[in-house]
Amino acid sequence: MDAYNISVSSVNIIVNQAATKGHQKRSKANTAKIMSETRIRLIKRERAKAIFGLSQETKIKVFPNKQKYRVRDRLKRCRYDVERNSIDVFIDDETRRHNNIETEAQKLGFNILTQV
Repeated sequence: MDAYNISVSSVNIIVNQAATKGHQKRSKANTAKIMSETRIRLIKRERAKAIFGLSQETKIKVFPNKQKYRVRDRLKRCRYDVERNSIDVFIDDETRRHNNIETEAQKLGFNILTQV
């Protein structure tokens, strides 16, 4: 309460006066429900931003599909050319091909294409 230059006891007095005038206090269950709904909306918004490649507003770690991120990282480490936010994976003459990784990537929806 230091930011507003008001004491805790003053806030309690104001709340109690409002309650005597007919304003109702929120129950703990109702407060928890509102906080939960707000958190869910925030996570959905951040997840949508992550999917479309936009920058996030918060530092919440949101991964829409963890398996896809892991396979994309493995493909990059094996020198496959993976475009950002795309399902297309390009291979050229220098790429060392790995059958297990490629089949796993295809199961998750990646398209493996040869570069001309």
